[in-house]
Amino acid sequence: MLSDPSFREDWDAIKERFGKKVDEQELLKVFKFYIFNSYLLGSLYEAMNSIRSNLKSSGDYSTYIMEFDGKLDELTFKYLLTKIGEYYDEKFVKKYGQNKEQKDEQPK
Repeated sequence: MLSDPSFREDWDAIKERFGKKVDEQELLKVFKFYIFNSYLLGSLYEAMNSIRSNLKSSGDYSTYIMEFDGKLDELTFKYLLTKIGEYYDEKFVKKYGQNKEQKDEQPK
């Protein structure tokens, strides 16, 4: 991992900033843990976006009809699917924005 120049640069900066306060090996473990979680979250986010994008574009109308005994026409189904997706996108942004504002307001 540290052979990658961008990781190495980040590691050097982290080590310089915190290396005198914490054992370097433990700091490296925390750094690796952070990178691992960042990649994991990034991968999950990309997967969610891909699924959402495919769902919006294809809509998989046949699954709606067959598995959910759907009665709407395809155009209405896709319209509602898009609007529900927009609702959840807005909800996520509002929730994330509120959490970020609350964290910014907390004393350090």
